Amino acid sequence: MVKIKKSELRKTLAQENIFRLEQIERTATPLLARTTNVLIEYTEHTVEHSLGVEQIYDEILKGKFDILNENEKFFLLAATILHDIGMVGTKVDLELPDYEKIVREQHHIFSRQRILQLRHQFGFDQAEANLIGKIAEAHRKVNLEGMEESYQYGIGSPIRVKLLGAMIRFADELHVTNDRAPEIVSEVLNPGKVSKMHHSRHQKVAGVGRSRINPAIIEISAFVDDWDLEESLMEMVREIEKKHKSVNKILEENEIIIAEISPNFDVEYLVQKEVLLELSNGEKSRDEILANLEARNPITVEQALDTLSITNIIEESKGQYSLNKDQKTFRYIFNKLSGTKNDINFIRSKYVEENIDSILTDVALNIYGYQLNPGEVEDRALLLKSSPQAMDILLNKQSVHTDFGHLQRLQVLDVSILGGYLQDVTINPKLAEDGEILLAIQSIENDLHKNLGSLLHILKHVNQVEAEEKKK
Repeated sequence: MVKIKKSELRKTLAQENIFRLEQIERTATPLLARTTNVLIEYTEHTVEHSLGVEQIYDEILKGKFDILNENEKFFLLAATILHDIGMVGTKVDLELPDYEKIVREQHHIFSRQRILQLRHQFGFDQAEANLIGKIAEAHRKVNLEGMEESYQYGIGSPIRVKLLGAMIRFADELHVTNDRAPEIVSEVLNPGKVSKMHHSRHQKVAGVGRSRINPAIIEISAFVDDWDLEESLMEMVREIEKKHKSVNKILEENEIIIAEISPNFDVEYLVQKEVLLELSNGEKSRDEILANLEARNPITVEQALDTLSITNIIEESKGQYSLNKDQKTFRYIFNKLSGTKNDINFIRSKYVEENIDSILTDVALNIYGYQLNPGEVEDRALLLKSSPQAMDILLNKQSVHTDFGHLQRLQVLDVSILGGYLQDVTINPKLAEDGEILLAIQSIENDLHKNLGSLLHILKHVNQVEAEEKKK
């Protein structure tokens, strides 16, 4: 996880102001720790987030700290510590029907109000609280052009409120690193689909900073191994670009030059999945694969091919690449694509069509002790080729209790396959549109019905044994 520390910008302040910021931080920490006390699925908005935003200023300014005067630095950093304090919910808030929407849309206003309300506890006089609250509020939605270009504070010490508002808004948007969403929190909360994607994309971001090749570019580096995640991260980059565009004129007028925001994603594992998908529809040459994946860096595609060849997932013969057909490789490829938006494309591919019958027959015989006849294979293969969950059960949950010797074990497999298929159909009803699949289900159902008596006999026997054990 990214380590958050005090900024270099803070170190340039006079000792008195550094001490004041530390006091503000200590006072605000327990309150900011409650920013998710009502909206528990939100990513972190604690004091660590505030310090993360503060660190971003080091990248925005890149050593040019003298662009800001002493008071501007202090007001900016004080506002940064407190900018999300309006997100803390109260007991009364729980009773509001649209509280989540209200917080999303208005928390910047609440932050300004709370800074004014608690100014004595933070050690601000009225003028300081007004300025700091105004800068904190500017981290979202406020019309920056309506803010003061220069606002006199004290004697001969003007504050560029518009510039500070632009900086906090941009820096807040740029703080997207993995400290915003600790994995352990996501695991415990198990957030909904939208929140989960926000958590996931933060967890994949390794860092943000100026490019060493071109310092005018700010890069966002992330590890990407899923198509939906890639799109979500690109959406995040677009949001940052939009925010940058809204503040760039103000930054440039104050000699802060940032030309663009550039995604720098490590997509090697994702490209491996794309190569596997390409080959699942038939053998291809290296040039064909490169042409079909032209949107990817050719070096990354070449590396993916080499890795998959070395690990024996794919093989090359006469310049043509193809997928290995053994059950281990079949399972490996399915597991790589399982849970992605392309898992259906894979289980309906030519590779699965050509190999599922032999794999199903092998699993049925070696795990469930049953030799499937051709008709039985065809019925069950139809379901497997339409259900990622049924395929997952076949490949990854191959277990049957040894005491099931009196029951035809095929029924255990059938119930599992049907259960997986029905779960997928519930989510995606289109999977049930094929009339042949419905006939296959009916055939499997008839087999289960005919042999149900054996299952009832075993359950009766189990109950008798349990009763006898209790007597003993």
